[in-house]
Amino acid sequence: MNQVIEEVATQHQVIACITQFKSAWRLLSEAVEQAEMRGAVLRIIVCHNLISSGSREDFTHFFRKFRHAAYQNCREHDIRLIIETLDCGSREASEVERLMQEQKTDLLILSDAPPDTVLARWLPARTERLKKTQVCPVLLVR
Repeated sequence: MNQVIEEVATQHQVIACITQFKSAWRLLSEAVEQAEMRGAVLRIIVCHNLISSGSREDFTHFFRKFRHAAYQNCREHDIRLIIETLDCGSREASEVERLMQEQKTDLLILSDAPPDTVLARWLPARTERLKKTQVCPVLLVR
């Protein structure tokens, strides 16, 4: 198991961060395309706190369908997939940034966040900082 984690950590990654139901499917399509073009591992992070405005059952139903679609798409395009959920309250944005710094991230793809969320307040400042420091390109999917 540790060998697999170490192997993935040395590969280039496209990180896709799902922050709302509405744009998740479009983001998945874009993320698969970008990972395939770059020959990169696709790491999908579903931010539970940011999209869970509905019930727990709604989230569970969404996640099952989304995970199935993600694995199917990646299998068809021969892309290695890591899919995980983040459930750490208001720290989700800083956790995404930490993951980017720890991995060889080629691209960060974010779904457009609702304006009253923590991530929406985080995005403009972080996106500008990422662009200036050239950590990696950032793509917003609306």
